[in-house]
Amino acid sequence: MWKNGSDLDPSLTMDQATLFPQLYYIFMDLEFMLSHFQMHKTWSKYQPPFVDVAGRYFPLFWNGSVNWLAVDLDVSNHSRVVVLEKKAEKLVREAYVSFDEFLKDAIRANEDNDKLTCFQTKEVA
Repeated sequence: MWKNGSDLDPSLTMDQATLFPQLYYIFMDLEFMLSHFQMHKTWSKYQPPFVDVAGRYFPLFWNGSVNWLAVDLDVSNHSRVVVLEKKAEKLVREAYVSFDEFLKDAIRANEDNDKLTCFQTKEVA
């Protein structure tokens, strides 16, 4: 079911389409991820905060609006995971110091039916 991203069948609720308890972030298929990655480059021409984002953060999960969980492509940052929040005061917020830490927390969140740690103190749309 997750091989090509979340099943976005209109009959599914967001709770059924997300991988994370209490959060509506969907796992996008590769083509969709690539289109958002390219969109960030396009936005960087018109929206200064996206200049540092374009080409650096690859979106993996999307909230259906203007927020993403993305991986940092700069290998010196150990594939850290960030939250990109277009409407926030600061566009990029580090969520996990590495992709491994993100995976550990995703497993914990599912086992405990809890939010990801990076969202426990901050409400997200």
